[in-house]
Amino acid sequence: MHIAVCICTRHRVESLIRTLESINACDRGSFSVEILVVANEADGETKAALGRYLSQLPLIVIEEPVAGISRARNAALNFLRQNRDNSVFVMSVDDDVTVHSRWLSKMAETSLRYGDRYIFGGRIIPVLPEECRTAFARHLVGGKFKSPMYADYQPESETAETQEIPFGPNYAFSLSSAAEINYSTEIGCGAEISSLGEETKFLQDITKTGYKIVYCHEAVVNHHIRPEQLSEEWLLKRAEMWAVTELDRRVYFQSRERYPELKREYKKRLFLHGIAEKIFFWSLRLRIGHSIRIRYYRIVIQAIENSGNPG
Repeated sequence: MHIAVCICTRHRVESLIRTLESINACDRGSFSVEILVVANEADGETKAALGRYLSQLPLIVIEEPVAGISRARNAALNFLRQNRDNSVFVMSVDDDVTVHSRWLSKMAETSLRYGDRYIFGGRIIPVLPEECRTAFARHLVGGKFKSPMYADYQPESETAETQEIPFGPNYAFSLSSAAEINYSTEIGCGAEISSLGEETKFLQDITKTGYKIVYCHEAVVNHHIRPEQLSEEWLLKRAEMWAVTELDRRVYFQSRERYPELKREYKKRLFLHGIAEKIFFWSLRLRIGHSIRIRYYRIVIQAIENSGNPG
C-alpha cells in the first residue's frame, strides 16, 4: 500500500513544524509513505521551513497561490491524480495537529481490513494550550459544543462502522473513491460562503456513491487549540459558521413543506435562549452556550425566510 499524507497550511509555520515532527516520529510500518504539503499563499518563512525538511522527510511541496482551504485540498488531489495511480491511500490532517505514534500504521491497517469501499475517520482529541487551562476553557472543550467548535471526533468506543462523517483534522480515503469528486470552493474558509465543513461535503459526496464510514479509534491525533479560539468573539463567529454549515445538513435537506414547522420551532428556541442569556449575563461560562445557540437560530430562521417560504 502506498500512502499519501496530505497537509494544507497557510501562514502557520510553528504549528506546521510541530505537525511534521510528529509525523516524522510516528510508526510507518512497512508502508510506502510520502507527505504532500500544500502551501496556500506561501510566504518566505513557510518556504524556508519546508525546505529544511526536504532532506529529512519524503516531502513534496505544492504551492497554491489563491487563498482557500478547498483550493489547497484540490491542489493535492490534482497532483495525485496526475502523478499516482488510483490505489493511493490518502490520509489528510490539518496543520494544527500532532499525530500519535501509531496513527499512520493503525489507519492503514484498518483500511486493509475493511477494504476499498470505505472512508475512514480517526479519533480527534482537542488539547488546550498550557497557559489557557482554566475552568472556563475546560468547560468549553469538554462541553456539548466541543464537536463543532473544536472538531472533537469519537463517535464510537472502538473501531467500527459509523454514520458520523469524519472531521477535517483526521480522515482518510482511497484516491479511487474521489475519482470525480472535488472539494467545493463555494464553501469553507476563504470561500464566498464562510462556513465549516468543506471536507464534510466532500466526504458526504463520496458516501453518496455507495461508500461507508469506519471510525478508527486507534488512529489518534491531538488537535491543538490556539488561545484566541477560547475568546467569546471567536466562539460566536464560529457559531455563525456552524449554523451556515448545518443549514445544508438539517434544513436544506428537509422537505420545503417542513420549513414553517422548523421556523416556529427555532423561533421558540431563540426566545428561550434569549431569556437565558439575559439571566446569566453575569457568568461568561453560563451565558456563552446560550449566545452560541442564539447566533445559530437567527441564521437558520433568516435562511428559511430568504428561501421564499417564510411560513
